[in-house]
Amino acid sequence: TLRTNVPIGEGKEITDLPDNFRRMARELSRLRADAVIQRDDRTELIEVKQRIRTTGLGQLNLYKLVKSPEVELPDDTQLVLLGTRIHDEVAEPLRQLGVVVHVIPDSQLPLF
Repeated sequence: TLRTNVPIGEGKEITDLPDNFRRMARELSRLRADAVIQRDDRTELIEVKQRIRTTGLGQLNLYKLVKSPEVELPDDTQLVLLGTRIHDEVAEPLRQLGVVVHVIPDSQLPLF
């Protein structure tokens, strides 16, 4: 199952608003993973960036730590970074950490 724009965590509770605005504010303040793929044998957590850097890794690790009622991320969830460019100095450390990296050059992206 592929899910995109996946809410992570509970969001911020703002008590001095009417109920409908409170719900909206809580939903808008939640972290969001770009995509989660869940299969019988594994789960992949995907972050999409134009430039793959350490910030993407930080986001993925944060999402794994924050509990979410919508999606279960097992301890062995595969971290995946997808982007059009990668900084040379981060490619090898990401590989050593077991992060799957996919670089898709701009020229291969679909035109909308």
